[in-house]
Amino acid sequence: MAERLERVSHQPTNAELAAVTKWEARQARRSVDSWEGWSTFGRPTIPEWDHLPTGMLRITINEGVYGYNGVRKSFGDGKTQRVEDLMNDLFEALATWSAAIKAERHEQELWQREWKEKERRREEHQRREALESKRAEALTRDLKRWRKGQGILQLVAEVEEKLAASDASELEEATQWIEWAKSYAARLDPIREDLPRLLTFDDFEPWELT
Repeated sequence: MAERLERVSHQPTNAELAAVTKWEARQARRSVDSWEGWSTFGRPTIPEWDHLPTGMLRITINEGVYGYNGVRKSFGDGKTQRVEDLMNDLFEALATWSAAIKAERHEQELWQREWKEKERRREEHQRREALESKRAEALTRDLKRWRKGQGILQLVAEVEEKLAASDASELEEATQWIEWAKSYAARLDPIREDLPRLLTFDDFEPWELT
């Protein structure tokens, strides 16, 4: 609620005129004593308009972020009406605005819930896709180690077959190599100690699945 103001031309007061005259005299003295010349810096300003109270009140509904076409938002004194005579209309408008705002907030809350649910589903899908990728990486890594180990064992078998037909002088050194190669192949075997296990979300930190 506010009082309506009337804008009228401002009539300079004696004090305002005196302040301007004093400033101009001071500037005139400075322009004589200094090469800088005339400057308007610090000049007293006289307002162009005055805003005078009219005694007429106006009540305005602050719509904020809401805007509803067709709903009256302003009630005030006029030439043929007083704001007191508009109270029924004001209360009806407030009731309409209140209902509209509640409906708007309900729609906003519904939209927020739907958005959060979509985000939850999107993040869940992303986590599942990331987990599937981690599982595939682990499988590929184990398969690579297993194939490498099998290749080593095949090579060892070829060496053992060739060693059987070789000179006995080569037996000791070849046997040492064979033992080491078999041990290395065993260390590469991904199922040497445990059988494969399907990875789950608990095997990773949250940031690893983003």
